[in-house]
Parts: sequence; structure tokens; C-alpha cells
Amino acid sequence: MSGTALALLGIIALGLTFTAVPVIADVEFGALAISALAATMLAVSFFGRRPSWVSGILLAACLGVAAQTANNCLFAFQQEEVHVKSADAELAGTLYLPRTAGPHAVAIFVHGSGPQTRKEYAFYARLFARSGIAGFAYDKRGAGSSSGKTYGTDYRGYAGDVVAVINALRARRDINPDAIGIVGFSEGEWIGPLAATQDGHVAFLVVVGASGTSPAEQVNAEIAIRLRARGHSEDEIAKALALNNRVFDYERTGAGVEALKADLAAAKNERWFVDAQKIPSELYESSEYAWWRSVMDFDPRPIWQAVTAPVLILKGGRDDRSPADVAIREISSALQRGGNKSFNTKIFPNADHLILEWPLGDRTPPPVFAPGYLDTLVGWVRSDRMVVDNSRARSHQ
Repeated sequence: MSGTALALLGIIALGLTFTAVPVIADVEFGALAISALAATMLAVSFFGRRPSWVSGILLAACLGVAAQTANNCLFAFQQEEVHVKSADAELAGTLYLPRTAGPHAVAIFVHGSGPQTRKEYAFYARLFARSGIAGFAYDKRGAGSSSGKTYGTDYRGYAGDVVAVINALRARRDINPDAIGIVGFSEGEWIGPLAATQDGHVAFLVVVGASGTSPAEQVNAEIAIRLRARGHSEDEIAKALALNNRVFDYERTGAGVEALKADLAAAKNERWFVDAQKIPSELYESSEYAWWRSVMDFDPRPIWQAVTAPVLILKGGRDDRSPADVAIREISSALQRGGNKSFNTKIFPNADHLILEWPLGDRTPPPVFAPGYLDTLVGWVRSDRMVVDNSRARSHQ
């Protein structure tokens, strides 16, 4: 590949760095590698033969890309490995600190479902650190370098892990103990509020991609959204949900397995069954559902009602996991019932569950963050009222 072509790739990488950064595929380091390689190849081309003003401009652009991306990835903040003891687990994470004088506010990033690691939230932690707010990304228990079992506890146990992190950070001299907050993604919608109520003194709480309902309700909502998107009738959707609710009953109790197996076998070739995707065609022994059983009916509404910290709810209008209007309504209503008036909501109409848009078509890469999403997220947390309002809330407790 020619130096000019590589240079163009480097310039494209600059755009990727700031606009197309999927949560699960942090491409900043990839952009750095591409732009640095492009600059190197172009420099060889530039100095190896008669230079032109075009190659000179491209070389300067690539060097600028490489310098900016290197700063974003490596130099605009300090980072420190941190280990936190929490019940039967030791959590390993990375604290990203601004290079400005502290003590700093800090955002703790809470995982989505499954054994996720800090790598999946490092982009956000670096983004916050570059903006003057420390960011802490950690390996979920049982994942990465953290000990314990991912599915060895329920949401309250995960929330206990977050509280342990809060306490560890609160004890540091470079962290403002009155400005520690939580940013939860997906499953973090259930863990974040629990941690906020367990601790009682968090400065802010952000949830991204929340449903406002129990996990079981969210799965049913996901099935309905998927089937409507594929043109199924309301009657077919009702059949799918009725069958899935029977699966849920089996997972809760272990009862009715033979009749359920027969009905699953009869339905598995129906187009609505295939398109639903979330209805299992085969059942495990009921004991295999122990973890799911411990969380599936967790109702977040009473927890939200007890949250006193300022709250920001961010939701994609095309979230295929749950309807945006339902999520906003359920969480807002619970907060209002609890007397919390310090909350904001924002729906990004064309965004999905992780506030990503797909300009080339659904699930056709590259995705881009919805316009204004990152500015809204960081700007809201940076506002001075986060700490002020929380201090007032404490004084009334």
C-alpha cells in the first residue's frame, strides 16, 4: 500500500477516534497505530524521493493524528492499578486521574451483563479523565484479574462491590469524597441504584440503556420489539410472550417441564418463535437457573424511589432491549414518588442500546455515537450542582 493511501487511512482514524468508538471495541489505540504507521510510511515516501506539497500536507496531518491520539490514549491523564477487597472477591481496576491538581471528582463505571472487564469501559474512563474527572474502570468479579465468581452473587452483591470501590476511593487524598458518582450501563441500571442507596452519599448516578423494569419484564419487552420490527401480528406476539412466560415460570419453580417441552417443540419451527430469539428451544435442569432466578424478578422501582442523588437517564430511541418511553416513565415516576426532583432524561432518537447509531444500516459497521451523547454525559457530570445538590440531600437526612 502506498504512503499516500496509508496517510488517508490515518486521517480516517482521527474521525474514528472521536466519533466511532464502540463501547466493546475501544479503537483509540487502533487509531494511534494506524496513524503512526501511516505517518512513518509517508515520511519514508516523502524523504525518499522528490517531495510534493500534497505529501507534505498529508504527512503533517498524519503526524497530527498520531500526536492527538497518543495524547488521548497515553498522556492526558495518569493511571494507576487499584485493588479493592469486597466480601469474597478482590476487584482489580484502573484509576484514570486528570493531570490537574486534585482532589478530583470520580466516576465509577458499572458493567453490563456477563463477565466484563475494565477494557470495555476504559474509553469512558479516559474520556472523563481528559475532562477533569477521574474515572475508575474495573474487572467484574470473576472476570479479568478480579477474583470471585461472576454468577456467584446477585445484584445486591454486585452493588456491594461498587460500594467497596466507593469506600476505597473515598479514602484517597487525590479523590474528593463528596464527588464520587456512578455511571451504569445496561445491567448497571439495576446495580447502580442499589449501590447508590447502599452507600447513601454518592454525588451522582447515570444510567445508560435502562429499562426501568425487572429483567424478566425487559426480556419480554425485547421479544415484543423484535417481533414488531419483523412484521409479526399482535396475536403472534401474544403467543410468543405467553410461551416465554411459561418458560419463566419453569425457571422459577421447575414445575410443568414435560408439557412445556412439548409446546416448545411444537412451536420451534414457527417464524415468530425463530424471530423472537430469546425463547429457548431446549430447557436446562432448573438448578442451572439459580443465578437468573435470583435476579429475574428484581423490581428496580422501589430502589429508584429511595435514590436521593442527582440522576441522569440516557436512552436510545431505537433500543432493541426495551422501549425508551417506558424506561423514562418508570424511573421518573419512581424518583418523583421518592421526592427526588434532581433528575434529567434524554432520548437519542436514532440510537440503540449503547447510544450508538449505524449510518450504513442496522449493525453495518462502523457505528458512531449519537450526536451530543458524550457531551451530554460528561457535561452533566461536570456541572457544579452535582456535588452541591448531594450535599443538600445529606443535610436533610
